[in-house]
Amino acid sequence: MGPAMEGAERPETRPKVNMPDRMVVKKSGFISLSEDSGPTQTNP
Repeated sequence: MGPAMEGAERPETRPKVNMPDRMVVKKSGFISLSEDSGPTQTNP
């Protein structure tokens, strides 16, 4: 049960930290910049 718990905790902690990180960057950076003034500033 030792190795099983460690193996399940390792992969779960990785995607959990990557999931919110990507969602926050896409929602706060990608969508916000793209809808706010992303294409306007990116494409002068």
